[in-house]
Amino acid sequence: MAKKKKAVKKKTVTHIPAETPKDMKVSFEESLRGRYANHIALVVQEEDFVLDFFARTAGSVAFLNRVFITPQHAKRLQDLLRNGLSNHKKQFGVKRKG
Repeated sequence: MAKKKKAVKKKTVTHIPAETPKDMKVSFEESLRGRYANHIALVVQEEDFVLDFFARTAGSVAFLNRVFITPQHAKRLQDLLRNGLSNHKKQFGVKRKG
């Protein structure tokens, strides 16, 4: 008898730093749909970090976007990713390769 897969409830979390004024207006320059990136390149410079996002498929790579951030924002991003990965592990467990 085949096992039923659990329904996974998708959860969207938006992080707005504590120092952000509550009356700040947020605008989106591009489509809200977003794009899937499965490859990221990082360039570390003295004044900033450069993140290049790509979509790789069999035989091709499409450049999607380039984002510049300060070292301070890179640290915040590191903390957000660490917390997000920890929460993901708690919610979904550890997936084993193979």
